[in-house]
Amino acid sequence: MDKKIKRHITQIVCVLCAVALWLYVNYTEDPEMQVWMRNIPVSYIGMTALSEQGLAFVEADGPTEINVKVEGRRSVLHRLQDTDIRATVDYSTLGSAGNHTLPISIAVAQNDVRVTKLSDTTVNCRTDVLVTVDKTVGITSSGAEQLGIHDLTAYPSTVRVTGPESVLSHLAASVHINFSSDSVSDTHTVVLSDRLGDTFARDSVTMQSDTVTITATRSLPVDIEAANCPENLTITKVVCDPETVNVRGTLTALLAADSAPGTYDAWMDFSHSPASSGQVPLIYPRNVEVLGPAFASAQFYFE
Repeated sequence: MDKKIKRHITQIVCVLCAVALWLYVNYTEDPEMQVWMRNIPVSYIGMTALSEQGLAFVEADGPTEINVKVEGRRSVLHRLQDTDIRATVDYSTLGSAGNHTLPISIAVAQNDVRVTKLSDTTVNCRTDVLVTVDKTVGITSSGAEQLGIHDLTAYPSTVRVTGPESVLSHLAASVHINFSSDSVSDTHTVVLSDRLGDTFARDSVTMQSDTVTITATRSLPVDIEAANCPENLTITKVVCDPETVNVRGTLTALLAADSAPGTYDAWMDFSHSPASSGQVPLIYPRNVEVLGPAFASAQFYFE
């Protein structure tokens, strides 16, 4: 019996020694410690759920990156990567328009790592009612006056925009056309700008279609030439009535024309200068609507 008791005591002592050695190794050679994981990106999620509630995100006062202090065994923390930590802000928890404060949630891929401190813990944000409005497209231009182009019109004349109500009330839709450019297109992209100069989250505003076709009116000079002119006459000047006519069409059609020409091939009176013509039919550019007369009269001055 003494031998059996001694053997059991020996086994118990061995187990206790092993536990003590394990504790010693763990707490001395692999101790608990804390480290900062820096520049962890913050993800903002739940935008879709926000729009499903009829709300729109306006702005947020929060970091794009934060620092996270974690605690754990040295061996575990040594293997911990930045990608093992995820920082998120969830907008889907918001149920009304207004100013809100949301927590920054931290998830760590390692179960035996604990978060003890954050450089930022909350994000302040503002939401508004989600609305859809039609904005009239305003058109500005440079170099149009020198070409005789005026009355620019966009088709469609409005664009449908969806976003926060407070943001859309300040936005204007516009197109700028530079006629000094080598290439002027009929189709142009609509730009949204804030008329008050305030900043806004452009990714919170969407347009169903952001392109419009531009048409305009152009005042073309009338250019009448004489055909079959007598050889003894030299034309020095031609005065037309009217001097200009208006045509309307797409920009490319208007820019293809420099004048509304006409040809007069039968002299009514060339015994003195000036000689007056009859009604001369004018030739207009293709693909344009004629707003003025189709005929003109002229006086030819000659030597």
